[in-house]
Amino acid sequence: MLKDNFERQIRILDSMIQAFKGLEKAVVGRDIELASKYGLNIEELSLEISSVENERAQILKSMGFDTVKEYIEKSNSLDVTEIAFFSAEVVEKLNELTVIMNGIKQMFQFENQYAEFLNCFVKGIHPSTYFFPQKGQNDNNRSVHSIYDRPLYDQFK
Repeated sequence: MLKDNFERQIRILDSMIQAFKGLEKAVVGRDIELASKYGLNIEELSLEISSVENERAQILKSMGFDTVKEYIEKSNSLDVTEIAFFSAEVVEKLNELTVIMNGIKQMFQFENQYAEFLNCFVKGIHPSTYFFPQKGQNDNNRSVHSIYDRPLYDQFK
């Protein structure tokens, strides 16, 4: 029973990995329709994962255990090694899923930073995010202020 639960979770995680890979391709290809299709598929798979985990918690409770770790450590069942293997495989799948998700996140971050760069390039230099003292407070910073006080086109005259 527990073994079947793990096998089902592994199949769902495989499907989720494929869905995230498809989402990654849709994001790169800027195919919004396909991206929303994969997003919906990922949401459905997430709900399935949640139900499988709830089912596993009930199975473990019925066997007298709170966690899979406790089951592996304290059970005398013959399938303990298989359950340990399946739980390691689930962790491996989750790690693979994390790598793919981080890749998608980095693509979005790059795109946002690139758009910001282009925006700054077109509009000109923006003041630094550092705080500069007001004029007259420190004469050493007066030259820095003069750069930011003038519009961009005046700097090149």
